[in-house]
Amino acid sequence: MDLKTFTARVAVEFEFENEDTNIGPSTEFKQLESWSSMLALILIATLNDEYGVLLSESDLKTIETIEQLYDKVVASKSD
Repeated sequence: MDLKTFTARVAVEFEFENEDTNIGPSTEFKQLESWSSMLALILIATLNDEYGVLLSESDLKTIETIEQLYDKVVASKSD
């Protein structure tokens, strides 16, 4: 898994590609119009299912960008 692939996967999975902006590693995904508490739960479940990484609510609160999310997933898989 690399950052580009991860970013594209997150964009497609959560329909961020329908936003008026380009989605990239520096995108602050919680600032997007489509972000919601339901999407947060889906994100947590998807990362657990696909990458075996279970983010906590506090983890998600501190993560702002897709790249930070990627870094957290990679770091958690290394533990």
